[in-house]
Formats: sequence, C-alpha cells, structure tokens
Amino acid sequence: MRKLGGEGEEETIYHYDSQNRVSALLSPQGSSKATYYREALPRYWNHAGEGLLALQWDEKGLLVNLRREDENPEQAEVSPLDTRYEYTLDWKGNWIERREIPRVRRFGVLFTSPGLTIRRTIVYSAGEAP
Repeated sequence: MRKLGGEGEEETIYHYDSQNRVSALLSPQGSSKATYYREALPRYWNHAGEGLLALQWDEKGLLVNLRREDENPEQAEVSPLDTRYEYTLDWKGNWIERREIPRVRRFGVLFTSPGLTIRRTIVYSAGEAP
C-alpha cells in the first residue's frame, strides 16, 4: 500500500501469515511484527524500539494481561510494563467497566500501582432489554 505524505511518497509494506492476518508492517515510522494464536488474537507484538509485548486473552476474547518481555531484566526496572485488566460485564456479556491495574517491578518484585478505570454505556434497542 502506498500513501502520499507531505514530503513526497511514503511506502508502507504489509506482510501476511498463512491465515491472511497482518504479521509485519514496515513503514517510514518504524516496523511492527505480530504473532497470533486463537483465531485473530495477537499473542506477541513487537514495534521497533518498544520491545516484545506479550498479550494474554481469556476465553471470551478479553485482554487480561499485557506484559513486556524484556531481554534485559535491568531495563525492566527502568521502563516496566505489566498490566492486568479486570472487567465488569453487563447482562449480555459485554464489558461495561475495565480496570487497568499496572504492576511495577521494584527490586525484582511486582507491585500494583494506581490505574485507570474505563466505563462505557451500551444502549440496546427496546426489544433487547433484560
């Protein structure tokens, strides 16, 4: 795929796996790679300079953990990334609240730190009310 930028033409190259999912993306802004499992859910994602991220999903397809898989444990102390996600579901099984619980590594131990809570309202048609 090509797109025109302000400074001329930029090229973005997509690579696909055997199931036609994007497995790599190369662009002037950087490169990304993804490895999948279970249908279309990515298991690992790597963006140049960001490190390897591991994603864990539950049986409903909800993200429950996002973790940086650092090759250098000393770097993990400087830029940690290990976040757990908990959900509140509505009567139809859709999430209406997601709590992000960041865990920070200090002295080789994970500690929870204040996180973000996202709430969303889903409006169903009158015939779908509980």
